[in-house]
Amino acid sequence: MTSQLLKSSRFLLIDTNLIMVYVIGQFNPGVISSFKRTQTFSEEDFRILESFAGNFQSLIVTPHILTEVTDLLESFNQKHKNQIFPILRKLLTVADERYNSSLSVAESDNKRFDKFGLADSMTIEIASQKITVLTDDLELYGYLVNLGLPTVNFNHLRGGYLLR
Repeated sequence: MTSQLLKSSRFLLIDTNLIMVYVIGQFNPGVISSFKRTQTFSEEDFRILESFAGNFQSLIVTPHILTEVTDLLESFNQKHKNQIFPILRKLLTVADERYNSSLSVAESDNKRFDKFGLADSMTIEIASQKITVLTDDLELYGYLVNLGLPTVNFNHLRGGYLLR
């Protein structure tokens, strides 16, 4: 995604892994790399994510991604005395939730659904509304780029590619 397109985008959908980084980072950025599901990320990644998301007017979420996030964060939440879900709840108060029924997502493109499943298929539908997607999922990123949809690979942010 070019920086000009990025500047014209007002809405951002953050994929599952990166929402987990964001929520854990709000709790304590120092523990991001100690959690199994976010161990490939660092405190610096959280800072990059937070800075990048600040460029957008609104955060878009889907119940499909949020279900994945809560399932994956369950053990972290229990280990940290139920302090993570309140942070996620606070994020939801400022996010704009978008969704279609699971059946309509599954039926809208059978090949896409069979390849990507429910959460990513809904993400693709959201991106088709010219909403920027931030992901670290290389397969999803490539698919969105090939469709000409607004997407950013988080690894490009890590490398400073889009921050210049």
